[in-house]
Amino acid sequence: TILKKYNLNASLFISPSILDGNQNYWWQKIDFYKEEKIYIELAKLLNIDKDKLKALGVKPVEILKELDLKKINELLNILQPTNKKDPEFLNINTEELIEMSNSGNFTIGSHTYNHPILANESKSDVDFEIHQSKEYLENLLDKEVDTFAYPNGIPGLDFGSREIETCRSANIKIAYSCEVSYFSTSNSSLSVPRLEISNGSRFKNLTKIFFLNYFKNRLMNPNVNSARLNLKKNMV
Repeated sequence: TILKKYNLNASLFISPSILDGNQNYWWQKIDFYKEEKIYIELAKLLNIDKDKLKALGVKPVEILKELDLKKINELLNILQPTNKKDPEFLNINTEELIEMSNSGNFTIGSHTYNHPILANESKSDVDFEIHQSKEYLENLLDKEVDTFAYPNGIPGLDFGSREIETCRSANIKIAYSCEVSYFSTSNSSLSVPRLEISNGSRFKNLTKIFFLNYFKNRLMNPNVNSARLNLKKNMV
């Protein structure tokens, strides 16, 4: 492989629920349904006018990021009978994960058990999601798993001090956010920022790296985050 050829290491963050019966993540499942149908059923579920949801100007998956996992699964159960074909499995399976872990070129980290947005969940559910994902992967891979990535990962919106303390209690050494920023000594090891460089040309990626402070706000998707905050107010 390319990683082995150049002696490189990559990190892969896994939510173990996808390994149980080859399940897709909830945000992948929602893509199998027509957008209009999602809006109709979501409006009923939240008791919010459908046009108000559409007026937020974001895709349904962004709206679902303001719901707890129970509500998301409730919506998926409502939508499931409308799907005319079996969804394709889109993720890694158990055998592939073990092979990657044993290769020496991958660091496997946890990513909660079911990939909820942790800020929407109860404390007991947050404890389960963080501790159980780590325990499951350690038992499966027969090695310590001490890195973690917060689902969606926007500080203050998707996780906060409660989730950071839960990671600490689970003996997580490094937890990654999706905050777009350079890493500095002022950053907590349990809220490490990252910069996505997987999309775009080499020139675009280099521009991101060297002019990060200039592009930071744009890369953080402010319109999407603002829409989610507006929805949160309507749901109170």
